[in-house]
Amino acid sequence: MRANECYYRLSGYPRDCPTDFKHKFLDLIHPADVDMVANAWHTMVNGYWQKFELRYRNDTEQGQWALVACQPVKDANGNVTSVIGAVTDISTQKRSEKIALDRAEALEQARVSEERFKRCMEVGK
Repeated sequence: MRANECYYRLSGYPRDCPTDFKHKFLDLIHPADVDMVANAWHTMVNGYWQKFELRYRNDTEQGQWALVACQPVKDANGNVTSVIGAVTDISTQKRSEKIALDRAEALEQARVSEERFKRCMEVGK
């Protein structure tokens, strides 16, 4: 396997593995994303490009978020011979999204609470 340093850092894939080392790609994937990644990989090795978000396992509960785009490379007969791809670290974006969603949820809860309070005050009039 050939990849750049960013891929190894994000995925945790061992950089200097012996060539006969049998490392399972799905072992690197966050358990909640394994089925989706396996399905995307199956589609890709059947000749179709794929783009998806996944989490690599790491020392955190959330995992390391990445955006993955993969394109199968085919020979003259249309057989997939290799895969080229790009992996982008989107962990900061995902943390920002979570903060925004948490704030929106808190605002909605405050709105509902305020509406309940208003109804209670109207009943007491």
